[in-house]
Amino acid sequence: MTKRSNRLRLVVKESGKTAKEIINKFDTMETNNRGGSLNLPSDPVTISRHINAKRGFDIDMAVAYGKALDADPADICFEPVMKNIRGYVDPLDAKKPFSVNWYTNTEDGIYEKEILSVRVPRDFYADKFRLIEFKNPTSYRHGVILIYQKSKNDNKKFTNPRNFNQFCMCEIPKSNKSIESDYIVGIPIPTKNNDFIIANLEGGILKSNTKITNLHPIVGMVTAAFYENFQEN
Repeated sequence: MTKRSNRLRLVVKESGKTAKEIINKFDTMETNNRGGSLNLPSDPVTISRHINAKRGFDIDMAVAYGKALDADPADICFEPVMKNIRGYVDPLDAKKPFSVNWYTNTEDGIYEKEILSVRVPRDFYADKFRLIEFKNPTSYRHGVILIYQKSKNDNKKFTNPRNFNQFCMCEIPKSNKSIESDYIVGIPIPTKNNDFIIANLEGGILKSNTKITNLHPIVGMVTAAFYENFQEN
């Protein structure tokens, strides 16, 4: 109950609405739904008790609060989806622009650097959706989080052709004989000799005449204005 109340308090604070405004919205909702069986709060005391965990409320009430506050009820019912950033891309790196630099972890599972955990939309809850960030304070992309979908490689079909000419994290072999891979964020463009050109969003060429082992499509992007929202402290 306490956690749900804490989340409600955060949503109310984010909305900027007063208890009176919430009650007025509840009154409108009840007027438009005369057959509804839910007993909505009609005084600030009840709302205060919900917010301060003095009185519990169920999911139906959370949905009503969501409608009154113009918010997603999931923000009240469930913990926000938090994921670790696994690496970063420097778009202005002079030698390897848009190459992925991974935050590696040690044998005991502890990351060598402090890993930032950020909020992402609930659609990307599954583990197959992972994060890297644009990181360079002099770039307009700085702070943007890229959400990519980790693609499987079963050694039968190296990648999905539907991802050609789409924004992806491209996995390329380090050398002709190497089984290790490098990763670069860009747009894979197939050529006639079954190699690829990898371009950036502005049309510049990042790689030419390169093989691609796998493509991990970029499925979303979020900014600091989003992921810094809904903080518990």
